[in-house]
Amino acid sequence: MGAYQILRRISRMPGVRSLIPQGLRNRGISLLRRDSVADFPDRVYMEKSILPAVVALDPRRVLDVGVETYTQHYHTFYPETCEYWTIDFNPDVVPLARPGRHVLGDVREADKHFDPASIDVVLANGPFGFGIDSEVEQAETIETIRRLLTPRGWMLIGWNQAGDGLPTVAAGRQPGHIVDPTRLAVVRDHFDHVGPGGLPARKTFGDCSHVYDWFRARS
Repeated sequence: MGAYQILRRISRMPGVRSLIPQGLRNRGISLLRRDSVADFPDRVYMEKSILPAVVALDPRRVLDVGVETYTQHYHTFYPETCEYWTIDFNPDVVPLARPGRHVLGDVREADKHFDPASIDVVLANGPFGFGIDSEVEQAETIETIRRLLTPRGWMLIGWNQAGDGLPTVAAGRQPGHIVDPTRLAVVRDHFDHVGPGGLPARKTFGDCSHVYDWFRARS
């Protein structure tokens, strides 16, 4: 197990969370993450498989939810014909985003910044379980994304399933873990669970708890 993974697990333990300020925890994790995350199997899959498949869809506009040091180069995957946008509520990551193509705000309010049916692909890899935690919050997020997607548009949700040894919390959910998105009514009612360009609808990894789920909006 790498240093980043160890620190991430320790930082989420209830006792540590109460003793160490959130900002300091995030700072330490960010420094380690910058060099280590690129080697995680889910991140390798993102760059080797997911991003090329999205580009092959020839989208006019893509919205990526969340900005980190290891994602700031993602815009280079897209041709000039595609508007690649990011959204994040954290003002600290604004310097990492592409000027003029970033929204500082909550993804649940993204429809205040984009017109309905104006985005071809939304990549929501990371916010679920780390800020968007409850089923209500997840459903609100997906409902907003649904309004923004063009007919038959694509949505990717990256999330963490239980099983990586993190301590349980009162609600029975481990920190960072959420309910399976396919169980949500808004997903069942408005999306098909299918992947683009030959990618599987669901991708799991044997050595980490991350899951990628693809959904396509119904007309």
